[in-house]
Amino acid sequence: MKRIMEGSDETIGEKEIAGQKAKGFRVISDDQEMELWVDAKTGDPIQIEIKMSGVGSAVMSDFNFDVELDDSLFDVTPPEGYEIQTVKMDMGNVTEDDLLAGLRFIVEFNDNIFDAQPFSMKMVKKIAQAQAAQIVEEATKQESGLTEEQQMQKGLAMTQKYARMAIFMQMVQETWHWQGGGVKFDDSETPICWYKLKDATDYRVVYGDLSVKDTAKQDLPEIKEPVETNE
Repeated sequence: MKRIMEGSDETIGEKEIAGQKAKGFRVISDDQEMELWVDAKTGDPIQIEIKMSGVGSAVMSDFNFDVELDDSLFDVTPPEGYEIQTVKMDMGNVTEDDLLAGLRFIVEFNDNIFDAQPFSMKMVKKIAQAQAAQIVEEATKQESGLTEEQQMQKGLAMTQKYARMAIFMQMVQETWHWQGGGVKFDDSETPICWYKLKDATDYRVVYGDLSVKDTAKQDLPEIKEPVETNE
């Protein structure tokens, strides 16, 4: 919270929230605006308002600090009748190729049209449903010969693509901009997102056909209003 306040774009005055005198700070990035209201005396957060382009807004409040939690809440012992299964997912050495693979992966679940946001609960739900359907399909095929563990690993391979894409987006979050909503896959003329890699001079602009071009900051595409796609 301290780093956010110190790096804020502006202070936005004071107001009373739930009987507490609060001081406000505003932080703005490419696709997100955050208003942070803290206790004027202690600096503890009272309310955080976040607005995300193409996603919506959220308000967080009623924070509790130093609450004692029962150790049983963190017990990971399997319930009776269950057993532990070990799975592995490779999350190392994430590169731009993982972003492109992830975008290719998710657009297939959205009728070959990019969504308003590549990382959304709607897409998570679609992928989870597809995973479940694939596991059921494989399990009912007598000729598949896949064990339960192999079926799980196949589902995790799908999740891994999505997860590695999310990690890359986090790596470039300070320069990340997405406006792919409504763009058809294979559209080589329309940009869907751009970002700048660490220590790079130019931005990387990704188009609907997932081609990528180096572009100077002053030549970046015009920012457009987000386009919502159908559920």
